[in-house]
Amino acid sequence: MHLVSTYQENRDLKQSLYEVDTNQAKLHHLEEENDQLRALLDMKSSLKGGVSLSADVIFRHPSSWLEELSINAGSKNGLEKGMLVVAKGGLIGNLVDVQPHSSLVHLLTNEKNSENISVQIKTDKGMVYGILQGYNAEKQAFVVGQLNSYEGLKEGDKVATSGLSEKSVSDISVGTVVAIIELPDYLTKEILVKPSADLSDLRVVTVVGK
Repeated sequence: MHLVSTYQENRDLKQSLYEVDTNQAKLHHLEEENDQLRALLDMKSSLKGGVSLSADVIFRHPSSWLEELSINAGSKNGLEKGMLVVAKGGLIGNLVDVQPHSSLVHLLTNEKNSENISVQIKTDKGMVYGILQGYNAEKQAFVVGQLNSYEGLKEGDKVATSGLSEKSVSDISVGTVVAIIELPDYLTKEILVKPSADLSDLRVVTVVGK
């Protein structure tokens, strides 16, 4: 009889511990999501553009974690291919496939990135314009090339979208210049940009477009 009661007590304690752990995990998830929602609200107040829609991340596969994710909004919500996606303090990607009720987001941390988003670098000498061409995984930084000028460029300069492409808007934070690299031809340079956004754990995003 004592063995039965001890077994029952053990099972009850395990169940209680499981419930506590589950509730703590749910609480952490909600707190993280609330933090991301507050950050998006702050960012949306400064966004420029005709379309601004928030959506939930509904799928992100571990094998392509830094490459793409899916959201629960699409053409029925006014979204179009090429629109920019922001979260957690800055630009994270753009829409590459739009279905009626869902969309695929191509993340800027994808090393195969070929979207070529136009950006502007604010320097002490004025604006320098370039193209976000890729991502350097080793340096964990965006690669920006095709710069129209090198005058005044330095580490610490802020990088944002320029709004010069068809569906993108201006002044979305991209990141901060962390390196200026002279290319093998000794004539041109490119810069490495530390992302503004933390792409490690995305729950909600905002899509913006003209």
